[in-house]
Amino acid sequence: MITVAAPDTRAEPGLDYRTFAEEPVRDMDKSTVGKSDGTAYIWALLRFSLGWIFLWVFVDKLFGLGFATESGKGWIDGGSPIFGFLNFAARGPMVG
Repeated sequence: MITVAAPDTRAEPGLDYRTFAEEPVRDMDKSTVGKSDGTAYIWALLRFSLGWIFLWVFVDKLFGLGFATESGKGWIDGGSPIFGFLNFAARGPMVG
């Protein structure tokens, strides 16, 4: 059973005490909402760039476009996307 706390008149303005179990919710400073100094755009560009890189690697392994995977050795042609790693890069007790 959750007990709802009585409003505390000594509470700091802008705090909303709902229950004993929840953390207080603070109001957002409305002067900074929607403003950006450009870092959000940099992070978005970095995120899209990394997404494009991983998508490109997947498509190259899938179709064998001739960049990292030779033509005709793609996954869709019956090749293994990790053949090179398993045969040439793995060393030690985890080779299998």
